[in-house]
Amino acid sequence: MSTSATSSRDAGDSNSDNSIDDVVYVPAGFPPDVVAALHARRLRLIGPGASSDNNSDAHTVSLDPAALDADPHLARSLRCIAAMGRLPPGLHGADPATAAAILDRLPRLSLICSIGSGYNESVPLLPLLRERNIAVTNAHDGGSSCVADYCMAMVLASTRRLLQADRFVRAGAWLHSRTPTLGGAFRQTVAPRGLGELRLGVLGLGAIGSKVAKRAAAFEMKVGYCTRTRRPEADPEY
Repeated sequence: MSTSATSSRDAGDSNSDNSIDDVVYVPAGFPPDVVAALHARRLRLIGPGASSDNNSDAHTVSLDPAALDADPHLARSLRCIAAMGRLPPGLHGADPATAAAILDRLPRLSLICSIGSGYNESVPLLPLLRERNIAVTNAHDGGSSCVADYCMAMVLASTRRLLQADRFVRAGAWLHSRTPTLGGAFRQTVAPRGLGELRLGVLGLGAIGSKVAKRAAAFEMKVGYCTRTRRPEADPEY
């Protein structure tokens, strides 16, 4: 979304009532430090993620046409919608006609921010949002390292049979083994394999896939990937 396009939606603000607040819709589970930073900027927060200690408007808010007609001040004030997985009630799952009716009631809305690596529910609304010069952003690469860590944790757990080993020890089976070592008894039942013996296939070498591949290579795994186009920046060993 170009800067000029976004600013054109704000152009009407110069003649607007100065008493109109800048309102941000905050979903449940929003990071507390971000909520505090928004409060510090004297923004009015609404929605289930707003802090009730600092803002009496912290409650579930529906953006359906009837609710917005009943609260025209909110409709004129909403500047940004933050989304975590799904849009607010009203926009969530709305058909194009209903979504258009809602957006037409939000003249100052200029940003929908998806707190995740994708755009989630905003995708079907992109044509309507473009028509109204409403920018859509996401947190690209924001959680890719964490997801890659968990992916490798699952690879380790499955190949080294960590869950089976945990149950083996907790059940006291090693006490009754014919061999004196835990390793010997465990190998009789689950035969774990080392990562260096295996090849990892990565479907999609994007922000997450590329970090998974790097971690797998560090474990001496052979890495192969599949994407729509070849990635020349990828490690030539892949």
